[in-house]
Amino acid sequence: MQNFMKQGLFIAVEGPNGVGKSTLIDKVAGNLLRMGCKVLKTKEPTETELGQWIRKRHDAIHGRILACLIAADRYEHIETVIQPALDSNTVVLSDRYLASSFVYQVADGVPVEFVRAVNSDVKVSDLTVCIFAEKETIAKRMKMRKELTRFEKVLTSEKEIQLYRTACEELRSMGWAVAEYVNEDERAEALGDEIANRIIEIRKTQQK
Repeated sequence: MQNFMKQGLFIAVEGPNGVGKSTLIDKVAGNLLRMGCKVLKTKEPTETELGQWIRKRHDAIHGRILACLIAADRYEHIETVIQPALDSNTVVLSDRYLASSFVYQVADGVPVEFVRAVNSDVKVSDLTVCIFAEKETIAKRMKMRKELTRFEKVLTSEKEIQLYRTACEELRSMGWAVAEYVNEDERAEALGDEIANRIIEIRKTQQK
């Protein structure tokens, strides 16, 4: 099959806990691979030593300290994972990126201006895909989890949805491209196709 991806493309996938990001990313990645694309799936916090340290301790670290650690992990993510993959003509799908900082760090009492400042030099995604679902759907999925993080315990599904919608508007105000989708169970398969096709169209447009 023809390979449309002659340059790398950076896609951030965002959304509330329990909305189905990981499963959707797998579907999108599979579709892109079948279209002849090189694909890298990654996530934040990362699998680096710093990222793993944050994952183990983020329930005990709060506010500006956590915001700075998340930002530092993001800069390392860009330098060591994202940019090298883009330079090798790969589509990078990141499970969480800047929008998540505008959600969780702001929910943790950090002013949005501070979050914006410590992330002022991060790489702009070619597209931020923000996934939503009905609050009842998300709450039902969350009940199936054996362990919850501090944020998952504190934030209701409704509040997290509101914060992500606000985060999307914040990104748009910064000039970032943002697309919002609804991931209810009956749409999961079709949504993977839709997002993959959107990514292909972005690359085709950029190559003109």
